[in-house]
Amino acid sequence: MPSADMPIGERIRLYRRRRGYSQPVLAQMASRSESWLSQVERGVRSVDRMSTIIELSRVLKVDPVELTGKPLSLAPNGGVDGA
Repeated sequence: MPSADMPIGERIRLYRRRRGYSQPVLAQMASRSESWLSQVERGVRSVDRMSTIIELSRVLKVDPVELTGKPLSLAPNGGVDGA
């Protein structure tokens, strides 16, 4: 279990490695570029869409909360939003 203050990029890297996926493999499975994933994991780029977090969590077979480190709530439009 990641520490509460671990950034999302480090969490993604942690779960990617636990699954035994390389960056190119996870990037392809999540329909992202390897460059994008590398930047996210290094903290250079943020994951700014909940849909992307949900897709990564689906591919990594973890709850989205494991990637965000915080509970999710419904946004005013009824979609999922990070609380």
